[in-house]
Amino acid sequence: MTRARLYGRWPPPRGGLVREWGEVVPAWVPVLGGRRVRPLAAVVPALLGAAALFGLPGWACHAQAAELGAKRV
Repeated sequence: MTRARLYGRWPPPRGGLVREWGEVVPAWVPVLGGRRVRPLAAVVPALLGAAALFGLPGWACHAQAAELGAKRV
């Protein structure tokens, strides 16, 4: 049985939580390889993604409840 069948399409994440990947850019990455990752380089995209994931559905529910897209006759 293959991993794809065991886990569906993607295998579960592993390794990234115990390796130093979040601290230093892997050496195989062109130009940036071996450099330290600044915390804000990870925090800012994560916050923007979280805001989008929570904000857009909240705005959609508000817009539907307030009938913002309804055509008035």
